[in-house]
Amino acid sequence: MLNNLSAPTIQTNRLFIRIVDLSDSNDYFEFCSNPNVCRYLTFNPYVSLRQSKNAINNMIRAYLQGTDVNFSIINSSISRVIGSISLTFNKDNSATIGYILNENYWNKGYMSEAISAICKVAFSYYKVDCLYAKYIKDNIASEKVLNNNGFTICDVINNGFVKNGRLYDLVVCKKNNDESAT
Repeated sequence: MLNNLSAPTIQTNRLFIRIVDLSDSNDYFEFCSNPNVCRYLTFNPYVSLRQSKNAINNMIRAYLQGTDVNFSIINSSISRVIGSISLTFNKDNSATIGYILNENYWNKGYMSEAISAICKVAFSYYKVDCLYAKYIKDNIASEKVLNNNGFTICDVINNGFVKNGRLYDLVVCKKNNDESAT
């Protein structure tokens, strides 16, 4: 948990990344109601806009408590939220990254761009020593995007994730802050 948590805004070539806001609810509902997007996530697809609003309110509450920072990923060319990326702060001066992206923007490098930017912020702004990320072993897209951003596998938890009665192997990846080694 971080005291006096704040959140920078981040600009990349194609993205504007800022803290989540309740005004993002409609865009969040669009991608969080898609079964393909939610396939490997902890939640099932949303069926109402209220779920989206509740989730965003929970993200804001976690931010105010200093445990998480949830960012909206905005496509700069259309000024629309296309995904989300988060940092959950652990007690050992590390953080766990989580992310979700609208299916219409898959395989276009947007998530890799967002992860690269959030890693820089985690290490330089929040001063974490390392980042973790988890994905379901079947999720080849997450494996690729994390590999492309310098994450390496540090553990595989057999049957470590259950969704809708099905067991999945969970892959845990890690990326160290290269600056902290100097």
